[in-house]
Amino acid sequence: MKAKIILNQPLTQDRYGLHFDRGEAYTDNEYLIRKLQSKGVKVEIIKEEKTIDEMTVAELKEYATKNKIEIPSNVKAKADILDFLKNYKEDPGENAKEDLKVNPEENNNEDTGENSEDNHQKGEPEGNSNEN
Repeated sequence: MKAKIILNQPLTQDRYGLHFDRGEAYTDNEYLIRKLQSKGVKVEIIKEEKTIDEMTVAELKEYATKNKIEIPSNVKAKADILDFLKNYKEDPGENAKEDLKVNPEENNNEDTGENSEDNHQKGEPEGNSNEN
């Protein structure tokens, strides 16, 4: 646990075994944090974020939900969830990107065999085919 200790005056000095700069000091000494809280000194607990390696299965699932990542139903063990999330973060799924990108013109031209604008831009005159 980390905490920011705030004095009621903006002093720069050593007090309570801490060095205060303009009335603020930081500590991770839990005994000192509780002692100062009991004396009425203002203490702000700093919420530390866990890495995904430190999270529990429930925290990993919550993390996935917050980041709009759907974990497959067959991925249940912590190690498997970690692998899935790490791979998802590094490469957010080329398949997912391909599914989102649908260009109907490309699909239609390939199916009908018509000349596309791409062929025209490559220097092939319209109406001419490569067949002799």
